[in-house]
Amino acid sequence: MDERRKRLYYQACHRGMKEADLILSRFSDTYLRAMTDGQLDQFEDLLNAPDQTLFAWLTGHEAVPPRFDTEVMTMLKAFEFQGKL
Repeated sequence: MDERRKRLYYQACHRGMKEADLILSRFSDTYLRAMTDGQLDQFEDLLNAPDQTLFAWLTGHEAVPPRFDTEVMTMLKAFEFQGKL
């Protein structure tokens, strides 16, 4: 794995909020290696959002702002809730 992906993986797995750690680490295990440069940019932007805010977006408690309503957010929402609805 290249250095950028390693850094993003570390950030995804060490968030501070256990729920975010679990969601983002599993998502990263599944998708990070295959992400395009554009998707990596989007993922990096999401990782800069506060945990509570990101969790609120994923659970639908808050609307996702246009800046973060990206292909990767769509992938993340679909991944997190697959088979749970």
